[in-house]
Amino acid sequence: MNYLKTIINQYECFFHKIDYENDVGLDGFIEFSKYGDETGKIVAILVENGSSYSMAETCEFRIDGHERYWSKHLVPVYGKVMNEDDNKDISSTYWVDIKSYLKENFGKT
Repeated sequence: MNYLKTIINQYECFFHKIDYENDVGLDGFIEFSKYGDETGKIVAILVENGSSYSMAETCEFRIDGHERYWSKHLVPVYGKVMNEDDNKDISSTYWVDIKSYLKENFGKT
């Protein structure tokens, strides 16, 4: 999570973390800015970390019954999978548009 916040801060955007006791399938929101000015654009984010999630050329994250919540969410929902053991190499970080993935693979809209 700290690595993600570092990247977001480098681009002068904002990360709003959801506390674990309030987590219902999302870890936070990324609020975008342009040249430091807020744009009003936001995405929801699910973050997974560890070697059990990322492999050499693919990645996976658990749906765990959240597909309805994610597919009906009002903002875009993205998943980020990385393995911090890979020396924080950005090439070992994977992003997925969860709503598109659900629609393509499960017909969820």
